[in-house]
Amino acid sequence: MDNESGRQTEAGTTLACPGWCDGRHPDAGTFHYGSELQLNLPGGDGQPGRPLLKLALMADIKTEADALTPPSVDVEGMTDQELDAAGLAGLMGELERYLASLRDFQRRYGEVADAVRKAGA
Repeated sequence: MDNESGRQTEAGTTLACPGWCDGRHPDAGTFHYGSELQLNLPGGDGQPGRPLLKLALMADIKTEADALTPPSVDVEGMTDQELDAAGLAGLMGELERYLASLRDFQRRYGEVADAVRKAGA
């Protein structure tokens, strides 16, 4: 995916956005963002869900040499962080463990809710 937009560098030259950049830039600087992935809490009563976690590729590209450095993964949620490949793999492992625990939690919630309903019947 080629992106025709670019960013002005401090030297006044224009560098093309990397192919993964979506053309949105969070400020007037040289940061590039792309491939955004967002996890939202479910909404209710016609209201949209609230963002829980957002990941995006991010790089500060000021020179041609910077363009040869892989982007980091920008993590926005309870805290903002930047991850490299190993950090992203660690986050994925944590999310997989969390999802397994969430399924157990859902099962336990169902048991508790059923017990309360039976007790009230």
